[in-house]
Amino acid sequence: MALLELNHYVLAPIGSGKGIGAFQFVLNEGDIYFVNAGMADDANLFLRALATLIRPERGTYEFKGERLDFSDYRNLLPYKRRIAYVSPYSRFISNRTLLDNLLLIPSYFENATSQTLPAPMMEMCRQFQIEDQLCLRPAQVDPESLRLAVIVRELSKEPEFIVVDGLRDFLGYRKFHLVVEVLQKALQTGRPLVFSAADGEFAKKYRNKEIVIADRMLTVKDNLHS
Repeated sequence: MALLELNHYVLAPIGSGKGIGAFQFVLNEGDIYFVNAGMADDANLFLRALATLIRPERGTYEFKGERLDFSDYRNLLPYKRRIAYVSPYSRFISNRTLLDNLLLIPSYFENATSQTLPAPMMEMCRQFQIEDQLCLRPAQVDPESLRLAVIVRELSKEPEFIVVDGLRDFLGYRKFHLVVEVLQKALQTGRPLVFSAADGEFAKKYRNKEIVIADRMLTVKDNLHS
């Protein structure tokens, strides 16, 4: 069974994009997709749709054979928690400290409250060099550190697949490569990843498939080699 399937999917345009006409898309374990779009807004549209952040004009979204119901955002919450979405649009929903925000993840999955981060989350914070800022609120943290904290939140969900949109655009050179190290470990597990063209060299290096979006058409190229 495929991890997810989009069938006869139609997406209305956002920003300066043209939108995407009826298309089929299947994501399986081990897939590493590079999204190449003529217009950046169309790439962003597709990636946000994968993360269930965009309601289609037509078509169905199936997650492991379960059809998603977009009529109420609450129906999508169990699926959003199984997807990591990393982009300039990712945010914390609370103005509490970074630690409080990050603690929401283990609290949800373990159905219990805790005052300390699980070891893997804390290790990622150390790797990204933000552990000394966990006691601060989002408004008190520099933009790069805040985005790194959001990446910790997303990857700590132990997602079934990862969507990365423009990672290189909002991280400096050094921190970008720290995140790449973490993503490389995810690749070794066979977890599917979908990258935007904005992530350039990294995405092209690891891709085994490519999505091309042009003139409202989406096509898939399989079995690519670096």
